[in-house]
Amino acid sequence: VASAIGLGGAWLAWTAVFQFASNVAALRAVGLGGIVAFRARLITPQSYVLGEWLTILLLTLPFACAALLWLWARGRQRWALAMLFAPISIVAALWLSCSRAVFWSVVLFCVSTCGLAAVYRVVRMKKALVVAGGAIAAIGMALAIENTAYPGIAQAYAGGHSSQVRSTEGRIAIWKRSLDVFREHPVWGVGAGNSPLYLNAPFVYGGDHDETVGFASRTFSLPLQLVTEKGA
Repeated sequence: VASAIGLGGAWLAWTAVFQFASNVAALRAVGLGGIVAFRARLITPQSYVLGEWLTILLLTLPFACAALLWLWARGRQRWALAMLFAPISIVAALWLSCSRAVFWSVVLFCVSTCGLAAVYRVVRMKKALVVAGGAIAAIGMALAIENTAYPGIAQAYAGGHSSQVRSTEGRIAIWKRSLDVFREHPVWGVGAGNSPLYLNAPFVYGGDHDETVGFASRTFSLPLQLVTEKGA
């Protein structure tokens, strides 16, 4: 089952890679070369993908890695090396997202998986460190290769582009507003799904002026969304 899910993720990943290449070519044909500025439109879900594409790829990554490790543990090294194709493909597609959240999620997954394997004595600490180092090196190499083909991808994860700066400032404003809503409704919250109404409402908690944070359909933070909607 894990192998099927992992290979399915690899298939989706390559579909995303080809779509990315096509979209970049279309941008370059009209003289637009700033990949980071258009990152939200470079990988868009196909009609047969139910849900957010990048989320699905992230969910298939652990299964692809589990199938690889299971094959290796059973002494089937050749099949394990062949299965390596799946997680590498998934990571390569995820890197094209130009999303810092996706990037650090993958890094955290590699580190936490190896750490848990060492804590629960599935492998020795030394071996866990070697695997973690190898995984980080592999994803770093994939990023370097893709940045060579599409300059600007590595820059996306540095967070210095103007669109990213505006995105960060906007999210911080939304988080502050969410905390203000929580302070006014600390026990029960404002109710499920009502946080966008409060975030967009033309009033300010504890402020002297009337302003909103602009359109905000969500808080961009699950913990803040929970306390805003459900309270303590």
